[in-house]
Amino acid sequence: MDGSKPGVHNELLKPFAGREKSVKVATITKDEDSTMDRYGKVQGVATVRLEEGLLIISAKRLLCPRQRFRNFPGSTAGSIIGPVVMPSLERLWELTWQQKQAVYGAKIFLQGGKLGEDQEELECNKFTSERKPDSKEPVFYHSCPETLYDDMLRAYAIKVVIDLTPGEGMLAQAAYKRSVPYVGLVFNAAHRDHLQAHLDQCLVGSLLDNDSDTYSPKLHTTLLGAVSEEDKKQLQVWRGGRGGRGVRRGRPTSGTKIWPRPRKKAKKAEHEAPQEEADEEEQDEEDLDDCSGDDNEK
Repeated sequence: MDGSKPGVHNELLKPFAGREKSVKVATITKDEDSTMDRYGKVQGVATVRLEEGLLIISAKRLLCPRQRFRNFPGSTAGSIIGPVVMPSLERLWELTWQQKQAVYGAKIFLQGGKLGEDQEELECNKFTSERKPDSKEPVFYHSCPETLYDDMLRAYAIKVVIDLTPGEGMLAQAAYKRSVPYVGLVFNAAHRDHLQAHLDQCLVGSLLDNDSDTYSPKLHTTLLGAVSEEDKKQLQVWRGGRGGRGVRRGRPTSGTKIWPRPRKKAKKAEHEAPQEEADEEEQDEEDLDDCSGDDNEK
C-alpha cells in the first residue's frame, strides 16, 4: 500500500528490480466522513485524499478465479476496493504522549516540519492541542480497519504475511483470525512491547465477544474467573464485530462492555450452520484451492 502517495511506487518496486514479475495496481477508496473525523478543520477543494494505491506483485501473472469481497462491494476482478469506513477515533489504539514518543523513537519526528502544498489546509485534531506526558492520544491516526485486511487475505489467497508497517496491528489481528502466518517489523523494542500488549488485549476481547468469529463459550467462562476486575473494565468491544465495513449500519458511538456478557442458551442451530451457508463456505474453499499459493507474494 502506497500511503496515498502514488509517487513512491518506483521506490516500492526497487526490491524487485531485475526480476521477472507481474504488477497490478488496485485503488482503495475511503469513506469521506470517517476520514474527515481525523482533522480539526478542513478548508478548500479536493484537500483530503480518499484513495490509496494497492500494489499486487507476483512472480507470475495471477490466474485466480474471481472472488467477491465480503465486507465491501465488488470482487478481485475490479480495480476498486471500498468505500472503506475508517475506524472512529475512540476505537484507535491509544497510549500516553510519553509512551507514544518511545514507540516512534528519536529518529521519527512527531511534531514540527512543513506540510506539503496540498496539505496546508489540514489542521490536526484536538489530541495534539495540549500535550502532556500522561495525556492519551491515538498512536496511529490513519490505520485501515481489520475488515479491509480480512478481505485481502481471503480474496487474494494470501498464505504468509511479512508486514513492514505493522502500525497498530490491524493486519496482525486479521491474519491471526484466518490462521495466516504473520511477521511484523516494528520500529523498536518499545513499539514491540506496547503493540504485543495491545494485541493480547484485542485477542482476549475477540475470544469473549459472542459476535466474533473466534468466540469460545468455554474459554469465555474460564477467562471470566481468571481476569481481574480492573482488566475486565479495560477490555471493551464494539457492537457489530470488527467494524470498518463499506456501508454504515447504525453502529453505536460508544463502546459496549462485554463483562459479563452471558451467552444465550445454547441451541443446536448454533453448532450447525445452515446448509446454504455451509455450501457457500465449501465453494469459497474450492475456489481458493484453485489459486496457486506459489504465485502469491505480499
